Amino acid sequence: MIIESNIKSKIQLELANAKSFWVATAMISYNGWKFIQSNLAKNTDQHFLIGIDLATDPIVFDSLLDNLNINARVYQTNFTFHPKVYIFQKVDSSYVAYIGSSNTTNWGLEKNVEMNFQVNDQDECRKLLKWFNDLYNKGYLITEDFVNEYKSKFLKASFQKKVIQLDIEKISNELNKDKGQFFSRNNHQKFEEK
Repeated sequence: MIIESNIKSKIQLELANAKSFWVATAMISYNGWKFIQSNLAKNTDQHFLIGIDLATDPIVFDSLLDNLNINARVYQTNFTFHPKVYIFQKVDSSYVAYIGSSNTTNWGLEKNVEMNFQVNDQDECRKLLKWFNDLYNKGYLITEDFVNEYKSKFLKASFQKKVIQLDIEKISNELNKDKGQFFSRNNHQKFEEK
């Protein structure tokens, strides 16, 4: 089943009825983390495999350190860790999975234009779970040293991101000057040269 956008309501329903769940995601924002934890059924077995290439919020890692009942690892590679996979085991032990483009953020789960698939086939869900566990076993434990080092890098990257965003806005403003005009400024400059 295709879910074009707003996977949040589906995930919310699954979280409320989950016995166990597994998330492999490129990033988790703090709002995405709060959404999961606030909608989770009590005593649900949680498993996270998290990327850091797209800047997972350090508060998420702090929360994971504080909760020994959550199984979580960081997956790091020479390339970008980019999956968005959500697997749920229901109380009756059946599985359902969601695979697509939605990171664990408010924008990814609810607002962006995304594409996701719901997988109900039990064999396919078990294959996804094996895929998750194979990567999980190669992941890195989330330690206090890791979190402290990550926070430092996150702050530096956040500052650089703001500088880049200002540059993008300047370029966008320049491009918008021609918006809706038949001739662009480049066309006018060509005539001026003649």
